[in-house]
Amino acid sequence: MLKGIQNIALKNLIKNYSNNAATNFVNWDKITSILLLIDSNEINKNELDKYLKSSQKHIEIIYFELKAKDPKFKDFKTITNKDVNLLKLPKNKLNGNYDLIINCCSNTNNCAIAFSIQTKAKLKCAFFDFEKVYNLVLQPKNNLIENLKEAEHYLNMIKN
Repeated sequence: MLKGIQNIALKNLIKNYSNNAATNFVNWDKITSILLLIDSNEINKNELDKYLKSSQKHIEIIYFELKAKDPKFKDFKTITNKDVNLLKLPKNKLNGNYDLIINCCSNTNNCAIAFSIQTKAKLKCAFFDFEKVYNLVLQPKNNLIENLKEAEHYLNMIKN
């Protein structure tokens, strides 16, 4: 029952934020600002820091620890249990306009899906599909870094 109510709430967000829908595909070289959504499963902070440095992009990270009361990593914007409502949707929306949103969270992280819907970006990427929110859907790999490299690989192939 709760899952059904969550899906209805997310579909209402899609209607309310239709002006934030992804608009086009963008080549990796033309991307300057990225919003990266990751959850607490399988994160290797050291590998992630190396990837972020090598990408030479401005990447903002939202880290979801929905079962925690306090953030584990102080250098990421962390969403904890106190930042979501009973439906596990964010209490506050994000402000920002990005070239790319990459949702590396699981398809059960409704908070990450809600942020993807509410936040404006030219291109929205995920490793699952949800109601056509994402215009680039890729097959998930073994870990976060492989997923990020896969997204970068496909974005390098876009010609524009």
